[in-house]
Amino acid sequence: MLIISLLVLLLPVLGAAGPHGPVDAGRQAARGRQWQTGTWMANVDARTLALETADVRIELREPDGTPQDRALSPKPDTRVVFSMDNTTVLVRDEKGVERSLRIVRTIDKKYLAVGGGHLLRAVAEDGRVLTLEDGSVWDVSPSDQFKTVGWEPGAVMSVTRLPAGDDYGYEVDNIDVDEGAQANYRPKR
Repeated sequence: MLIISLLVLLLPVLGAAGPHGPVDAGRQAARGRQWQTGTWMANVDARTLALETADVRIELREPDGTPQDRALSPKPDTRVVFSMDNTTVLVRDEKGVERSLRIVRTIDKKYLAVGGGHLLRAVAEDGRVLTLEDGSVWDVSPSDQFKTVGWEPGAVMSVTRLPAGDDYGYEVDNIDVDEGAQANYRPKR
């Protein structure tokens, strides 16, 4: 009886069939993963997908040999739930189905010149994009775009890092008019 009890406990750990069928080691490892939320971006090219968070842009590819009719084709600007390790990203669709993708490239989106003393160089796309004097480009939250559309070049600006977990990683403040807008830093590629 003791041997049977030990086998029942050890089989899932050893990767053999458990009480509900074969144990999928990848799924078992996924249970311990840290899941995050990001946004699908426009594809880089025909084979390369991209997703972003406030801190990082991740460019991904399907595993080699994935049939074209089974390839992911996410709509840009839609949410994605994912978990990543050193070489792969596991994404979940709205039904909870998980897909593994290979990381091609990651781009750090952290802005190092946080603080005051900046000047607004340009406002573009009806307030959706800001450029500061240091050449940094900012994608403004749609809910704050109505504020930034009227901001004038030359305004004194300040950049503040927002707490982790926000959809937008920074607040860009126009000191001249005492208004702020949530935004994401767009790193140079």
